[in-house]
Amino acid sequence: MNEKGEIENSYDFAASMNVDHQAVVGVIKSLETDLLIKTEQLSQQFWMLTEEALSVLEKGSPGTLFKFQFYGL
Repeated sequence: MNEKGEIENSYDFAASMNVDHQAVVGVIKSLETDLLIKTEQLSQQFWMLTEEALSVLEKGSPGTLFKFQFYGL
């Protein structure tokens, strides 16, 4: 929360409180429905790498690994 008592970003707030973001969104929607708070829509995109992608970053792609083994590079 900022100095005005506002939550500027529900995702960051949920992370700081170590709670599920969807649970926070549910509470916010309920409070908004009861006209207890006013909200503004914020949109963010996040990209998370899969285990496979992390492996490729660490070890290289299967094609590259094959070339190194096949050609002795």
